[in-house]
Amino acid sequence: MQLMPATSAQYGVTDPFDPTQNVNAGVQYLSALLSQFGGDTVAALAAYDWGPGNVQRAIAAYGSDWLSYAPAETQNYVASITGVAPAPAPAAPTPTEGAAYYIDPDTGEALLIPSDDESAAAVTVSPTQILLLTALGIGGYFLLENAL
Repeated sequence: MQLMPATSAQYGVTDPFDPTQNVNAGVQYLSALLSQFGGDTVAALAAYDWGPGNVQRAIAAYGSDWLSYAPAETQNYVASITGVAPAPAPAAPTPTEGAAYYIDPDTGEALLIPSDDESAAAVTVSPTQILLLTALGIGGYFLLENAL
């Protein structure tokens, strides 16, 4: 993980070359960014690279097209991990009580599973979400291992 000194300190890193401290802090930071941006993996990853304040300001100024206004380095970073290139973000679906959604692995868009589709029993996740959940799981393992 690459963490700025202030972020390292915020997450209790005393030795940035200690892999356990580094991974724990990085996973905690990514988790916090995912929470801050409502589970939006593109915004969380952009915030990891560009800083959360910059991403918040870009979203406020440019709405769903905010990634187009991020620095090229951030656009490339997000695209290399998620495959998402700058484009207007799809509108979030309006949650319907009892409705089931799945994430389209090609677009990252949340789509409603039709109520008459009996074959769609499970909700699927994108490869990016699987990677992030894996990173969170590894970090959780390190946290528990150090706590015991």
